Amino acid sequence: MNSSPWRQSPSRQLLSEGRRRPSYGKNPNSPRRDPIDSPSRRSLEDAFSRILVVSDRNFKEKLDQGEAAQKEAHLQALAQAAAEHHKVRQGAERAAERYQLELEKERKRREDEEKRDLDRIRQEKADLEISQRRRQIEEIKKAEAEQRRLANETKQLADAEAQLRAQKQRDEAEAAKRKEKEESDRKAREDAAAVEQSKTLQKPHHSPEPKLVAQQPHTSQSPFAQASTSNGMPSTPQAQGPRQPSSAAQPPSPLVSSMTEREATHQRYLHLHQRLKEVRKYVLAEIKKDPNTKESVSWMRRDIRSNMGKLTGAKGANTIPLRAIIAILEKAANAPNQPMVDMTPFFISVSPPRESGASNLGPGILLFLLNIFAKSVVAQFMSEAGVNTSAADPIGVAAVTIFAQPALKWQGTHSLIDILLAKFHFVCPVLWGIYGDQTKQGGRKRIGWGKIDGQWVSEQQHNDNTTGLAAGFAALALRDFTKSKNVNPFPNYHYWHALACIVNMPPLEAQPTHSVALKAMIEGYVPRFLQMYGQAGLVALRTALVEFPARVEAARAQNSGPEGVGKKDVTTQALMGVKELLKRDLKLTL
Repeated sequence: MNSSPWRQSPSRQLLSEGRRRPSYGKNPNSPRRDPIDSPSRRSLEDAFSRILVVSDRNFKEKLDQGEAAQKEAHLQALAQAAAEHHKVRQGAERAAERYQLELEKERKRREDEEKRDLDRIRQEKADLEISQRRRQIEEIKKAEAEQRRLANETKQLADAEAQLRAQKQRDEAEAAKRKEKEESDRKAREDAAAVEQSKTLQKPHHSPEPKLVAQQPHTSQSPFAQASTSNGMPSTPQAQGPRQPSSAAQPPSPLVSSMTEREATHQRYLHLHQRLKEVRKYVLAEIKKDPNTKESVSWMRRDIRSNMGKLTGAKGANTIPLRAIIAILEKAANAPNQPMVDMTPFFISVSPPRESGASNLGPGILLFLLNIFAKSVVAQFMSEAGVNTSAADPIGVAAVTIFAQPALKWQGTHSLIDILLAKFHFVCPVLWGIYGDQTKQGGRKRIGWGKIDGQWVSEQQHNDNTTGLAAGFAALALRDFTKSKNVNPFPNYHYWHALACIVNMPPLEAQPTHSVALKAMIEGYVPRFLQMYGQAGLVALRTALVEFPARVEAARAQNSGPEGVGKKDVTTQALMGVKELLKRDLKLTL
């Protein structure tokens, strides 16, 4: 059996092919014989066979060597794969071990965290119990202190009322004495005149002139008629004493005024309001002559309104818009080639500056822009503070700050805040005790009831406007300038004067608008008011929140007849309700 052809060498393959060739000499019937069929051929074949055997052996050895090398390579690959597998297995085992360690670590961390949370909760519970016990102790102490404070305030209030009553009795006694003295003086003068007449009949050439006796008007004392101190606060009844005459001429006190004086002042402010319209037209006509000035003033007006819209109640948020407005107005005050206006008519609350040889002309563009600023202030009071009275405070701060700037004052000393007050007199004259029947056309015009497109606004809109304006007035008047280097352009006594004007008006003339204004002025400003006026402020609050609405209700009930019995005005009841709010929120009993 022959070997596999794959195991045969090339020499053996040639030998096999040679053996398969036809043999011509062995067949006796063949016509031809192999010429080399001889012994030498056989020896040659034997030698060749040995060569083939050697070649075949070498070939097989090469194949065996190749197979051995391949086997060795396979064994090495298997060993390498086994080593790699072992390495991967070790890595997996280490990863599994790390994972187990991480799980154990995480479990321990969670246990520690739960333990800490449990300890924290226990500590918080203990702290809460301690704080509750402390709070209870503090509340007990606070209640005791509040009771002592209320007792002291009640005593002080009773003492103040007793002193006021005593002062009133003394004033009445003095008035009665003066009346008796005047009556006796009158009788004496009549008797003297009769004697003189009889002497004249006897001696016609003797006619002595009768002496003229000056009479002092009597003014009753009330909490709202006290003199103001240097910082605008009225002195308490204990500290009140005789006023010393000043060497310099002083204007009449703004805290004591008759209805005639208030009406005259109100008309002056209304005239100033009309004057501002004329100045606006004049300035606009003048700046149109210079396109550059016109464009600059237009930008200033828009920037003022834009920055006014950025005012908020957030602390420190109004610094940037306020500085921007001041910079705009200072630029307007120093603008070259601007129209000049007589400044004298723009001072009512203070005496206008009068210096010999000094010009009364001032920068018209500054007046124009201050008018725009004042108009924005009033508009924002009505739109924002009418809904939320706390919004009035940042607007009031901005307004007072602007009018307190020395660079924006006339001659650096006289504030132009009367421009703003003129607009207040136009839209909310009830703050100065102006009254009129608000159910009639003339009365509505008197108290500043607004119109839109020629039609009166609704009562709700009017009340909202009045609320915003009254709250804004309080925000203007109750500012503390003790830490400011500037002078307060709107001293605190204006707030006291407004309260006095409203609560001292005739009860039958009091309109719901007055109650709305009074409520807005007081609500939200009581702490600041009491800080400035102290015990006198308590008496004033009682007068405004208790006595005034009671007088108004009694007068209305008496004047309305049987059909008006039991009917209550909503605004008056709301004003009386402020007393309960003060008792609840501030623990203040009036």
